[in-house]
Amino acid sequence: MSDFRITPIEILVVLICLGLISVLILPALLISREESRSVTCQSHQVKLVLAIREPNDPLSVLDLTNWPQLLASRLSDGAIIEHCPSDDRQPPAAASYGINPQIVAFNDEDASRISFLDFDDMVVNLMEQQLIGHWNQSVAPRHFDLVNVVFYDSHVEMKEVAEISPGTTNRLSRLWLSGSVAGK
Repeated sequence: MSDFRITPIEILVVLICLGLISVLILPALLISREESRSVTCQSHQVKLVLAIREPNDPLSVLDLTNWPQLLASRLSDGAIIEHCPSDDRQPPAAASYGINPQIVAFNDEDASRISFLDFDDMVVNLMEQQLIGHWNQSVAPRHFDLVNVVFYDSHVEMKEVAEISPGTTNRLSRLWLSGSVAGK
């Protein structure tokens, strides 16, 4: 019988190999996890728009500060849908998304208008005096420094904050205001 022994050098080599493998795999796992969270967030936002656009029973969102409660009653998992999985605010906010206050005036011609986005306030105030300051404090790029944005036709895009800022007249009328208001 041979005398089989593992030397300290062999153990060290195995540990170094395991360390290198984990260093290479860990970033890929973290990226995959965040991609999954982003897709879940996008799914939540689409469900919110579809609940607002329910054809058989249109929802009148008159009190925009109360939209999470109004929509939760229409959704099977309303409490989950209102929250982005990457929103780690403590204590948790009432919702992770901001609603476009113009959504109550949207119709099919406003398909390319923003309805919901990753935002730290429940309503995106488009007409206040210090719009840019409020926008910069409240917009929440949670996914790879991008913002998930759902449009009225329920398609979702990841956008850079500057691309969707309502700070310029052109973007405000093109992305945020209903066609009837923007055309005036």
